[in-house]
Order: sequence, then C-alpha cells, then structure tokens
Amino acid sequence: MWAGVARFLIMRGKLMAGISRWLARVVRVTLAVKFTPSVKPGLMIALFLSLSAAMLPGMSHAHEKNKTHCSIDVLFENDDDGVATYFALRLQYKNQSRRNIEAVSVLVRDAAGKVIRNSDAICGNGDAGIEAGDTGQCEKILQIITGRMSNRLGHDVWVRMIDDQRQQIGLADRCEILGVRYSNE
Repeated sequence: MWAGVARFLIMRGKLMAGISRWLARVVRVTLAVKFTPSVKPGLMIALFLSLSAAMLPGMSHAHEKNKTHCSIDVLFENDDDGVATYFALRLQYKNQSRRNIEAVSVLVRDAAGKVIRNSDAICGNGDAGIEAGDTGQCEKILQIITGRMSNRLGHDVWVRMIDDQRQQIGLADRCEILGVRYSNE
C-alpha cells in the first residue's frame, strides 16, 4: 500500500527527485519492519502520513516557474470549400501578477527539452484575458489547411500532410513562458 502511495505522489509530480528517493527508502524500511506488539501499525501510518503531508507544499512542481504543460491539437471544421484543418497550441497559465494578462510568449519544448517552436498565445475568453490570481487557457492557431487547399491537394496528399505536420509539431510537451502582455485596463 505505501509503495502505491509513493508511486502515486511521484507520478503526480508532487515530490522532488531527491525527496522522492528518500521517501521510497522510508517506504521500503516501513514495509520491512515486522510489526511486533511493541510497534503499533497505526502509529507508524500516522507518522508516515504526517511527515509526507508536512513536506508536500515545499516540494510541489505544480507552479514550476515559467513552465507549464502544453499540447498542439489538430482540429477539423467545415468551411465554405470543404474541411479545414487547424493546428492549435493550447496551454493553461496561472496569472500570479496583479494585472490582467492578454497573451503570453512561449517556447514550445519536446519531452527531451529541445525547443521545437516559439509563438505567442492569446489568453482568456475573447478580450477578457486572465484576471489577476486566476488560471486560464491560452491558445494560438499555428497553422491552417483550408478546405480549398485540401480539395486541390486531394484526399491522400491532405492526409499525408496532416500526418507529417503532426509528427513535426505534435511532439509538444512543455511550454516555457518567456513573457506576458498585460491588458491596458
């Protein structure tokens, strides 16, 4: 059970690497202890949980400075001439400033940390942006293949083009926020 708890916390990114190794050792030692009448299992559980809970706030990667998960989604929509294909960069951003944010400037990185693209992304719904202290979505349409273009290319070439683009830009894993654009309000 404790190994499962440690794995869950590690998978969720709640523990730093060094602390997670220490925690895994504590779990192994705890599991190896043969509970005798003098060692109360409930006391060991309470001690382990209180130590783990006390360390979590300082070890969280949830708001790792200027980095957030992002993805490039492929969207399809009917236009006047056929099926249009959109490649959209999407990320969630926490506004920790005291001003509204309209947009962010980002470096898109793959799982290895290599920069695969840079862009900006408009944040919030419409012109509202992300208000101070809120979290919201930032989005940018990176590429459009219009219905007219897909009709001219033909179905097979259109499908190969989409697959090629997905292989090139679909590797997005993390976005590094380089800067923000504040609203004038």
